[in-house]
Amino acid sequence: MSSNKEVSVISKEDEAKIAMILGAKEAPNSGGSNARLPQLKTNAKRKDPQGRKIEEGLFFLSGMDEPVYAEEVNIRVLSQMFQWIHYDPEENKVANKTLLIPNFRHEARDMQGSIRCGKPTSKELKDLPKAKQAEYKDIKCFRQLRVLVNYEGKDADGNAVTVENEPAIMLLKGSNFNPFEDEFLDKLPRGRQMHEYTAKISATKTKGTGGNIWWVMNFDP
Repeated sequence: MSSNKEVSVISKEDEAKIAMILGAKEAPNSGGSNARLPQLKTNAKRKDPQGRKIEEGLFFLSGMDEPVYAEEVNIRVLSQMFQWIHYDPEENKVANKTLLIPNFRHEARDMQGSIRCGKPTSKELKDLPKAKQAEYKDIKCFRQLRVLVNYEGKDADGNAVTVENEPAIMLLKGSNFNPFEDEFLDKLPRGRQMHEYTAKISATKTKGTGGNIWWVMNFDP
């Protein structure tokens, strides 16, 4: 019995790009270990560094020469990892962070040899007194997604720009930590992989009791 199989061939350039997206190596011609993928995030400022007005809550890729803004974007998620980061607000720098782990069954060792930067599990933290919980407020768990981004948007001057298959990172925490799992991963058919689907992302304006405003991402598979 014979079989007919199609073999996909990718170039060395594309192979290096995929490895970079997945965190296996630096970007080609990056010139050093400080190279970073752009980060997909929502705009929280009314003006850009040049003083041009920008609508709040629009998506954009930080780290680009000229940001492109849009109300909705499409992503294809290639990998998902988790990391705890302890940010010291007084020193204004990262005090400690863990290795990236693919799921919570793995041990999240940090730079100081402890687990999760010393933060208890969610179940343990919930049972602690409020004062004790506050001691860990600067240690956050991030859901890190490495994605390909596609969208039609505009730059700060209103010029239409198409963003196509742009590699990026998404760092989801707080109110944005769970929606990706609840609205996207849990909706996929059993046995299917997340990279087989795209997700359309929008953002909902949310206002806290103290008057502070932030944007919660919504994922539509």
